[in-house]
Amino acid sequence: MSDEDDLLLPRELLAQFDEATRARVIEMRRHAMWDPKKHPRDRKGEFAHTAVGSGQLGLDLGVEKSSKKKDLVGAKLGLDSKGKVVVKEDPDSALKTVDSEVASIEAEVKHHKIEDTKDLSFGAMGQVERVTLDDGQELIHKRQSPENEYGETAGEFKENFGVSPKEANDAEELAPYVSEVFGAGAPAVWRSGKYEMWQQVAPGTMSSDFGYEERSLAMDGDSGRRIALLDAVTNNGDRNGGNWLIDDGKAVPIDHGKAFMTGPYAGGSPFIDAHYGEKLSKAEAASMLAKFDALEPKFKAMNREKWFTQARARLLSITRNGIRNWGTLEDESGGF
Repeated sequence: MSDEDDLLLPRELLAQFDEATRARVIEMRRHAMWDPKKHPRDRKGEFAHTAVGSGQLGLDLGVEKSSKKKDLVGAKLGLDSKGKVVVKEDPDSALKTVDSEVASIEAEVKHHKIEDTKDLSFGAMGQVERVTLDDGQELIHKRQSPENEYGETAGEFKENFGVSPKEANDAEELAPYVSEVFGAGAPAVWRSGKYEMWQQVAPGTMSSDFGYEERSLAMDGDSGRRIALLDAVTNNGDRNGGNWLIDDGKAVPIDHGKAFMTGPYAGGSPFIDAHYGEKLSKAEAASMLAKFDALEPKFKAMNREKWFTQARARLLSITRNGIRNWGTLEDESGGF
């Protein structure tokens, strides 16, 4: 009999951990001084002290002991009504993860000096460079000037491209939070000024450097599906070949200055085309909606409640009808 069968650790649970963590979970369960098959509960219906109260499973994973039935507070692991180990999700996980990454970027920039810079481009929205700090950390640094390379002011750019520099920066900051809801992998962004930002260096090579077959495989896979969800919910209108990477066959999204758009330049992601009509399972839908709703305070703090309302309406529609591209079909209220 295998470890997972003997210890009531389901295979789908163990598959979520790396080898070292998997071995540690099995070992903790084996030595928890509790046989879940014979004595899952005491006479009062509470979990036996030696099972959860000892904390050998919960506390070793860095979580607190719970007084409630079936709960390990803050844990990724919990126990169901039959005493089996299950994964317990935190609806704030996307918010907490990106907040932590943003704080890390801020600390790097504030406490380390720039040793080297490599100019990447001076595009429509400003200058982009790859920065190496004195501790070896690399970051992407984006700055905007009063005029872009075409000599357009912010107002003229808004008229021509449908987004102002302020809107582009807000979108860059908020998109990674939405990305984390779907596990799409967009790099976190820290704003050091109204028109200046620092972000993580995403892994991979520009997709435009690959051939059609390699791009299609990446786009059609699970990573592509996650980007399709991100682009559909944010109505991203700029997922061209220079705005996503390929890393070991997986698609990685970058550059979200035209997310949360409405109007003639909104929508049109090729990832949505690749996964058009695909539906979410009930479990996926419930998890994603809970994680997305936890982002509302972040949108409100930036006075982007309208973006949140529109994006949530799109996500809700996806949970019912599948992935689709709205483009200009939605009105200004976010309705459909």
